[in-house]
Amino acid sequence: MDINLTGQIAASLTQSWWISIGSGIIGGFVTGGIALIGIKMTQNHDERKEEKIRKSTMLQKKKQVYSELMGLKKLLVTIKQSFYISNIQASYLNYGYICKLICKEDDSTPFQMYQEEVRLRNELELNSAESEKDLWTTIGLVQVTFSNSSILKDSIANIARIEKELDKFEKKIYDEDHNNSNDINEEDDSLISENPDLWIQKKGEFITSWRNDRSNDAEEQTNALDSGIDDLLKCLKDQIEAEEESAIT
Repeated sequence: MDINLTGQIAASLTQSWWISIGSGIIGGFVTGGIALIGIKMTQNHDERKEEKIRKSTMLQKKKQVYSELMGLKKLLVTIKQSFYISNIQASYLNYGYICKLICKEDDSTPFQMYQEEVRLRNELELNSAESEKDLWTTIGLVQVTFSNSSILKDSIANIARIEKELDKFEKKIYDEDHNNSNDINEEDDSLISENPDLWIQKKGEFITSWRNDRSNDAEEQTNALDSGIDDLLKCLKDQIEAEEESAIT
């Protein structure tokens, strides 16, 4: 065989071998690259799916906390107002009972009414304390569930401020009840003995006016709490609606 021809054949075979190897390597890279892209696309899809599920779960939790706070608000405001009114009424009845004792009127009905009101007041006080505990437990859930924006922080701080004012108001009722009882016991006996009916009438007008004023104060104070919780609820609702809109788009 011709030496040149043999060399050409050998060169051709060598070239074909390298081309075959090169093609295999390139094909391997391409196949591997496609596989990696497929894996990455699957991972991205799974991550997006998990993120969507997470956001949906969190949104449902936020709605649940919102509903709990909404229901608790109605209960708490009603109980607190009832407690203050009962506390005021107990003071009113106690004052009237003392007046009748001073005038030596033999009538046990005012005292029985006073005792019944005190029983109701004590029961409402326990319910009020329990509802207030539930309120701050729910607010704690709000803080860990919702975005802690400046509006949310301000709303919670405002509720805390209103609660302090309510505590002051409660103390005011007890202090005035104590002072009213002391004042009536220090009355001049001659004024009572001269005209006991007129004396009782004047005392009745005084304590009735006091009761009406404090009852109006109780309504104003509890309305402030109602409005404060409403502000927080609005903040939560705005966040929920924003997330619902984001989920759609």
